Amino acid sequence: SRDWSSDVCSSDLNVAFGTITPAATGTASATGTISSRCSNNVPYSLAISGGTGTIAARTMAGGSGNTDKLNYNLYQDSGYATLWGDGTTGTRVSLTGTGVTQTSTVYGTLPLNQYIKPDNYTDNLTVTLAY
Repeated sequence: SRDWSSDVCSSDLNVAFGTITPAATGTASATGTISSRCSNNVPYSLAISGGTGTIAARTMAGGSGNTDKLNYNLYQDSGYATLWGDGTTGTRVSLTGTGVTQTSTVYGTLPLNQYIKPDNYTDNLTVTLAY
């Protein structure tokens, strides 16, 4: 539990694709949410970093000793048309604070048929909330 009363703005994000079958064809998808909270009427934007890859080509890394990378990306819409980025690559999401927690859906895609070593693949992203 977090005490939001001292924060003007704050956010967090989690997107999990779960178990995938690399030899399968098509695309795996997952959604997550960014929960953010800003004071009433405060305009702000949300940006997501490129993590271990770049915003245009995000990748997840395997565990220790595994040099394979798993390609994926994050979007603002369920049609995967608007890349969620930092405003230089991809776009930020602009919101206005309401004084209560707001959620923004993050849509992830991961192309299958990537021949990689079995492992737990992760990426650490930074969500930037600017106001």
